[in-house]
Amino acid sequence: RPPRSTLFPYPTLFRSWTSDLPWTKPNPRAFLAAMAALDVDDPSRCVYVGDRMFDDVSGAKAVGMRAVFVPHSEVPPDQIGTVTGEPDAVINALGDLLPVVDRWLAGA
Repeated sequence: RPPRSTLFPYPTLFRSWTSDLPWTKPNPRAFLAAMAALDVDDPSRCVYVGDRMFDDVSGAKAVGMRAVFVPHSEVPPDQIGTVTGEPDAVINALGDLLPVVDRWLAGA
C-alpha cells in the first residue's frame, strides 16, 4: 500500500469491484474481503463510498463501516433492495470526500 505523504496524509484509498469477488454486495464477505486486501481488521476505520443505498450503504453499515452515498445512479426498480440504510454522509463528487473524512478525523 502507498505510504502517507504530506501531499496525501490520509490512510490508503482502495478501489474494488465485487465482480472480482465470489460474493456480491450487500453480502458482508464482499466488504470484509476489501478490508482483508488492505490488511485492515477494524471496519470502523473504513469508509465505503457507493452509489446504491441497498448494496453499498446498508452493506457497509452492516459490517461496521462508515458509508458515504454518491447519488448518481439510476437504480432499476427490480434492483432496489428492501433495506435502504442511512449513509453517514452524502457527497456529489469524489472530490467532496476528503473534507468529510477531515471532519470525522477532527471529531466533528
